[in-house]
Amino acid sequence: MIRYIPLMILAGLLAEIASLVIVGRWIGVVPVLLLVIGGAMAGVILIRTGGMSVAAAFRQPPRPQAEQPNRVVNGVFRVIAGLLLIVPGFLSDAVGLCLLLPPVQRWIAGQFDAAFDTPHPSGGPIIEAEAVEIEDPPQTERKRFER
Repeated sequence: MIRYIPLMILAGLLAEIASLVIVGRWIGVVPVLLLVIGGAMAGVILIRTGGMSVAAAFRQPPRPQAEQPNRVVNGVFRVIAGLLLIVPGFLSDAVGLCLLLPPVQRWIAGQFDAAFDTPHPSGGPIIEAEAVEIEDPPQTERKRFER
């Protein structure tokens, strides 16, 4: 799988160039350039706002999990969508815009939750217990053990 990564990157770049050429034939060169520049500007704005919301969420005091807003997850999705919008081409822009949709975000977050929700390594039940610290034995017993 790892050896195919350069080929997948090359295929993605070729698909982006092909999308620019096809859309350029439909609407012209100048509108395509304006769309690419506008997409890059929107990407920068998304990265800035997403990064600020993630930073603000980390600056707040910790809350219980039930009250924890999804600001960090939404901010991360906005940053990734912004990066995809900066890449020139319409396929990456479409994927980036899809990442801004809440149903897509929930689906991807669910996929990550399922991937990292692994059972206990031993496979057995988890037993809760308390530990008691044993103090040092008195001096008389200590001498007996040192012999």
